[in-house]
Amino acid sequence: MNKNGNLRFARLAMVSMLAPLALLTSAFAGDELEQSGQGNSRSLRGAYGFSLTQSCVRTPFQPPPAAGFDLTTLQLLVDAELVSAFGTGKLRFAKDGVVTLEEGHLTEITANQLSAGSRPVSPGTLFNCTGSYSVQPGSRLGVSLSCNVVTSQPGPSVVLRPLNLEGFIGEDKRSLNLSTVKPEVHTVTVSNGGVVLLQRERICLQSMILDKL
Repeated sequence: MNKNGNLRFARLAMVSMLAPLALLTSAFAGDELEQSGQGNSRSLRGAYGFSLTQSCVRTPFQPPPAAGFDLTTLQLLVDAELVSAFGTGKLRFAKDGVVTLEEGHLTEITANQLSAGSRPVSPGTLFNCTGSYSVQPGSRLGVSLSCNVVTSQPGPSVVLRPLNLEGFIGEDKRSLNLSTVKPEVHTVTVSNGGVVLLQRERICLQSMILDKL
């Protein structure tokens, strides 16, 4: 083999040795990114605008403690009403796992308010919520909230809890979806000056579509 042939052989051998090393280095870098959270983030950040649809069976207000559903069988213990709702607002996610719902607005249609003189459509309710979220493998998202009705004047407060939703995160984190995955009894509590006045219970099926703002 001549001198030029020896040089070409040496270069090929060098490339053959470096190629596996480059692949190995790339693999280690990928593992490092994933372990550090850069390749598979466990948090969200920023505000997402949402549209909400909801269908609920809810019981009348009662003196506390409310007893609208059997908590084991979920059978109704009192007569109830069917209410559908549509809403908008923003969910704001912080890196530390805190989530807040801002500028919530909900309008309801009551199915059994259909006789003459009834008003089946509500004028709308303003609300906000605070809670926590978690990001799980498979781009799954879980959110747990406690919500308050916003009133223009001081007076009784209305609190709804718990509100648990699950869904998925889009590949680019620009879109999210959340929905009810199991029947769960929510309690609506009306208080004044720290004293509980009335309560009602409800079970809702709901879904939210969210887009990054």
